[in-house]
Amino acid sequence: MSTQPTESTAPVQDPPVRNARAKLTEGEAYWRDLYDWLLEQGYRLRPRYHPDWEPSWEKDFRLIAGLTEDSETAPHPHLIDAIRVADDGYVVLKRVPQEAAPDELPILQYFSEEPQHSDPRNRCVDLLDVLKPTDDEGHTIVVMPVLRPFDSPEFDTVGEGLDFIRQMLQGLSFLHEHRVAHRDIRSENFLLDGSQMYSERYRAWRPNKKFDYSGPIKPSKARTSCWPEYHIIDFGFSKQYAPEEMPPSEPPKFASDRTIPEFKNRDARCNPFPVDVYTFGNLIRVNFIEGHPDIATQNGRKGFDFLLPLVDAMVQEKPEQRVTMAEALERFDDIVSGLSEWKLRSRPVRIPGDLVRRLNSFERASVTAAHWARKLKYVVKRVPPLPYNAGPPLKEAAEAELETVTNQPAGATEELNPPPPGTAEGDTEGPELDAIDATNEPPPITTADHTEGGELQAILSKPTDVADQPNPLPPTRWRVTQRMRQPRTNQRKLLVNLSSHLRERQRGIQRIRKWKQFQVNQRTPLMNATFRRLKKQ
Repeated sequence: MSTQPTESTAPVQDPPVRNARAKLTEGEAYWRDLYDWLLEQGYRLRPRYHPDWEPSWEKDFRLIAGLTEDSETAPHPHLIDAIRVADDGYVVLKRVPQEAAPDELPILQYFSEEPQHSDPRNRCVDLLDVLKPTDDEGHTIVVMPVLRPFDSPEFDTVGEGLDFIRQMLQGLSFLHEHRVAHRDIRSENFLLDGSQMYSERYRAWRPNKKFDYSGPIKPSKARTSCWPEYHIIDFGFSKQYAPEEMPPSEPPKFASDRTIPEFKNRDARCNPFPVDVYTFGNLIRVNFIEGHPDIATQNGRKGFDFLLPLVDAMVQEKPEQRVTMAEALERFDDIVSGLSEWKLRSRPVRIPGDLVRRLNSFERASVTAAHWARKLKYVVKRVPPLPYNAGPPLKEAAEAELETVTNQPAGATEELNPPPPGTAEGDTEGPELDAIDATNEPPPITTADHTEGGELQAILSKPTDVADQPNPLPPTRWRVTQRMRQPRTNQRKLLVNLSSHLRERQRGIQRIRKWKQFQVNQRTPLMNATFRRLKKQ
């Protein structure tokens, strides 16, 4: 009796793939299906997401998967990089769920409108475009610029790290001022705009590689040379409250930081604004001071211990005892105003351990020498150790001082600039000039006009030594510029001595190399003669 073969009901499996990178993930398949539609909207995805894509390493066996541009996978299913066809700009597309994150798009649009967008305190990421797929009504695609991690490349000076902290304090304070709680503060949500630091385009997901995968990429400028901007991203957990809802009280929103005291009781309601203060204070402590015991790449940095009082005020156990974000910014400015230029230009060192490798003596010496060379260049060129709008508000202090002078009645300005003790009236030489040189203050103006308002005119007039320069500075900024840009005399002498020491050390190394080469040259003929004699024997 013959049996008829029955039809198999087993599912048909795909043929085995030689490399896992040759197959798109489920999240990548979503973007592949939108390739043509996005191209119509003016955005071109990478060749990997073309409907007819074939792996380059499958066609050319000389190529290796993982080292080609089309083998790079997207790290997140809701993010993809693209080229804007109109101007060849490099952008990032984000798929935003309207139901799970209903406030993300409205918040991005709110801070992209005027007058919020032009406010210098606004650190929200720019919203370049909004796309609405026809086949995906539950999601919206937002277009943003390509950014990189805030500590990539590493901070070269303490001032560069303080610039990042101040910009984020300023941005978070601006959010709270507009009744927006971020509720997901972590390192990954603070990014750097590296467009001024890098002359070449880098990969969005591999920021240390060139765009064409031809090799690694290094910055062409340091932060001190251009002072880049930092941005706040990821408003998926954020919420903007109405004025009548302040102060809010909501159930805890569990994100990345699980050490928040309010989250110990999952059923208790809390105010999200003090939670933001705690999480950012904890971020400063983990990334810049103490490190994190469970994260192998975060051991903290040496050189930021002076921020501990600020961190302690931000991470108080009780929310009502914590400072607000605006108060934290004021305390930060007070702390930074007491730092010397030497401290601001010092090099922060990551604490070694776990995945943070300890440098050997040669690497440490080369890195230190390169840092001192850059530091010497900045001092000679009078590049400030902090950007003009970071650190102590010297400009605001100078303007306030000028306003105080202008509001004084006639004849009262003499009290603001009293003559040095022991100086005779009308004497402009001797002890008075010595006192001026010692205090590094602008020289006093002598004028014959002592009528009503004449002394005020003398104070507001330009100093004689500054007026003779090709581009004299405005009188209101003279003292600010003196404090920010003129190094102290002892620091300048120390840097000059250090420069000469480095030159002497380099000359010593060259002499040692020449002596070793001389020994090799002398030893080679002797060894050849010895070998010939032994061969004859």
